[in-house]
Amino acid sequence: MPVKDNRVERAVHAHLKSQGRHIAAGSAVEWFAIEPAEAKDIVTSFASGAMDMELALSAAAQKASAVRNRSSIRHKEITMSRARAEALREVRAAADQGQSRSTIADGRWGAAAVALAVELGISKDAAFVLMREWFSD
Repeated sequence: MPVKDNRVERAVHAHLKSQGRHIAAGSAVEWFAIEPAEAKDIVTSFASGAMDMELALSAAAQKASAVRNRSSIRHKEITMSRARAEALREVRAAADQGQSRSTIADGRWGAAAVALAVELGISKDAAFVLMREWFSD
């Protein structure tokens, strides 16, 4: 939806990220768990001044700065294992057979997501998104 102030988009992203609604999907940064009507309400609220755009932007900047300044942060490297590869084969087979996502145990679903992330070089969250798309339920 068009707005005159280009900071509105950054404020909306910051607001949704602060609520934990950002979906990391590889290099894409514009995936959020939100319904279109709610997104429209949030954009309208920032554009009209009902929500404080400067507050959202400054809070996001402070958080980013704090993360950059933590030198002890180490990213956990995920690896492929035989069990994870087998879980991914099972999930793919279930999807190919038209089975329901609910037939797969959560542990197997998580292991399959890690395997898919390693296989495709994407984040685990992005792998979950892709796997959900394999199933119609």
